[in-house]
Amino acid sequence: MIVTEDSIVVTVMEPSERAEVEAGADSGRGRRASERAIRYWQQRTSLPGSTADLAALDLSHFDSEEWSCRFVMTIDPMLDGSSLLLYGSDVARLLDLPPDSKARVPIMRRLPARYVPVFRRGCAAVLEHNAPVRVEGELVREDGRQELFRAIIIPLGDAERHAVRFAFGAFSGRVG
Repeated sequence: MIVTEDSIVVTVMEPSERAEVEAGADSGRGRRASERAIRYWQQRTSLPGSTADLAALDLSHFDSEEWSCRFVMTIDPMLDGSSLLLYGSDVARLLDLPPDSKARVPIMRRLPARYVPVFRRGCAAVLEHNAPVRVEGELVREDGRQELFRAIIIPLGDAERHAVRFAFGAFSGRVG
């Protein structure tokens, strides 16, 4: 676990924790979106003939309620080129993004400044550990209110064979 001075916590998920999620262990209401994304990924990659890459996702349902908190992104080794490729309606609302999730959105230029470290640190941990990571914490909004958030970022594909990485994830938050 990595704790930073600005209340952002990055945790690399251990295999035992992933097994608990797969078994349906309940870890609280606030992690539902992340745990549903992990379960979805585990189900999709356990299908016969499935690979652990972008092709394993069923992107035809991306506009559905089930996908509203989910996203697909590229993770650039230099981080600044990392981009959100597809995202659900709740992700768009929470991150102040345009509703058209079909446009490439560079995280450094498009996200509100308070979210840039969230995604940069999450992407850096995915690149370093090649494992799913949780990013959670508390941010101060421009209006002074506190915002709690949770994200999961799951690497897709083989790190040794692909220069640009893809990731699948979920993001949720609430203003307190």
